Amino acid sequence: MPDPSFSSWRSAVRRPQRRYVALALLSIKLALVPRISRLAAIATAVIRLTIQYSLFRQVFAGRGRVGGFDWPELRTYLLLVFLLEGLSPVQQELRMYANVRTGQVAVDLARPVDYFWSHLALSIGMVIGELSLRLLVLVPLAPAMGPLVLPPSLCSSLSFAAGVGLAFLTRLLLGYIIAVFCFRLLNVQGLSWARGAIESLLSGAVIPLSLLPSGLATLAENLPFHGMVFLPLQIYLGHLHGGALVVSLLRQLAWVITLWIAARALWSWGARRLVVQGG
Repeated sequence: MPDPSFSSWRSAVRRPQRRYVALALLSIKLALVPRISRLAAIATAVIRLTIQYSLFRQVFAGRGRVGGFDWPELRTYLLLVFLLEGLSPVQQELRMYANVRTGQVAVDLARPVDYFWSHLALSIGMVIGELSLRLLVLVPLAPAMGPLVLPPSLCSSLSFAAGVGLAFLTRLLLGYIIAVFCFRLLNVQGLSWARGAIESLLSGAVIPLSLLPSGLATLAENLPFHGMVFLPLQIYLGHLHGGALVVSLLRQLAWVITLWIAARALWSWGARRLVVQGG
């Protein structure tokens, strides 16, 4: 059954030259519509942030630095993790999983747009809407926890923006790859949950990677999850600069390119399989 929230798709793509912008704008409007599930997810994130803040405040009591962070830096780290978790277009991913599982994706593939680029446009809209909601929560919340530490330089700010862009693309592509498994499995919810748990730990969302055991931290640094949270926030706080900064960003870019190639190849295989089954 088609998703009724996307009933205005046809009007959104009427002008080919603006089709993807129109889809992104449509997705922003849908993302800003209050829904119980979205509000519950943000409330859960606030509760987790509060617990993390309370625990780490006790850890830093009487200590100058822990894991390469002082308390103002780690407090800023926790607040920005709350914001960066909004880079995951969860609602759009769930819709894509459902459409593949039910066969509705055949209708999506027949539309006069490239499926990947339309998914990217819709995900960008969802993320903009999600970040807007999280900012509304963060503005009154941040003063209660303490002021944010600002990036030490303009270079750090620009590099942080680049890291955030790569983090979004990494999340998007991993979700896109998981959708391919819907062609084989009746339900990928368990796989999606497992990915979320691994992602939270190895991205640095639960605790900074520098606080993990050395072996696990080294493993995390060589996986794409490293660039989702820990890398952008290291850049923001000025912990990475010069050659190390460039190498880290290039390594994450290499992961994005690798995941993009894998996602496109796997999706093409899955789409062809769907056509064979339906034909």
